[in-house]
Amino acid sequence: MSSADVDEAMRLEFDWLLAEELPMVFMQLGQVLKACVKSFVPSKSGASTPIDATGRQRLYSPSRLPPQSAKAVEPKPVVARLSSKEGYVDGTVQLDGIKIVHGRLLFRIPKSSKTPQLQFRADILPAAPVLIRQAQAVLNNMRLTLLEIEETLQHQQLQTNSREQLLHVMSRLRGLLVKAKDNVVVSGRRLPEECMGQVSLLSPTPPESLVTDIYIENAQLAMAVYVVAELGAYPTQSQVDMNKKIAPRGGEGHIFQSLGRWWEVLMLTECRGDHVVLQTTYKNVQAMVELAQRMQDKLRVFKLSSGAL
Repeated sequence: MSSADVDEAMRLEFDWLLAEELPMVFMQLGQVLKACVKSFVPSKSGASTPIDATGRQRLYSPSRLPPQSAKAVEPKPVVARLSSKEGYVDGTVQLDGIKIVHGRLLFRIPKSSKTPQLQFRADILPAAPVLIRQAQAVLNNMRLTLLEIEETLQHQQLQTNSREQLLHVMSRLRGLLVKAKDNVVVSGRRLPEECMGQVSLLSPTPPESLVTDIYIENAQLAMAVYVVAELGAYPTQSQVDMNKKIAPRGGEGHIFQSLGRWWEVLMLTECRGDHVVLQTTYKNVQAMVELAQRMQDKLRVFKLSSGAL
């Protein structure tokens, strides 16, 4: 086959890519993203279904449904159970989009050399919902990706852009999707010094020796519970530097400064719970990343073989 024939075949394939495959891929990405975004957006009512003492949602019978329930169907809050392997924390939280709108947690923290045994119940109240930071980041990146897709289709940039410009657009889409995926997978656990001094997530407020953080890890909802104690003698700078090298990140032995005082972490326990929205979103975003990567590879082949239009 002559070079002219090869060039003509490449041109025809690229024309088909612009006219058929790329628009179809963009529409598929847009449809999946819209569904993912919808699952992360809180319901319009923002109301939560109460959780009773057993950790179950209290459901109404059809005859007792509130009048507004007859309106159009909207995303419903979902329940996730949080529990630690050691049995130190157990409870149920209710999520509405990117917020925890209700929760009941039982803490059973064993006695240590510096802290007494702690056992108490605490709630997350609907009046003070907890925003999940990583879920907000996931939602932001999915919305940016969707906006990029809609603008590209609206202005017919698939037909007017050069190969290099299209490659740049696809690379940007893939980058946003990777960021969304990372926020669902990579642990967002903060150190105790980043959490102390902030408004408590729980009601009533836990003792000062108990620091909590809610985050996402491996497509699961998670809570970290730090048991801390104030140091009797403040460490020197060399001791602080050495501690950073040898102590686990936020784990036992970690020392830090907060509220004008020095503290030591006596115990870290983490509890996790399955969350169907996070797991579904991770699978969908992973599939979209792979699809965007395949299209990016195809465009790169055309760019290398034929150059810019």
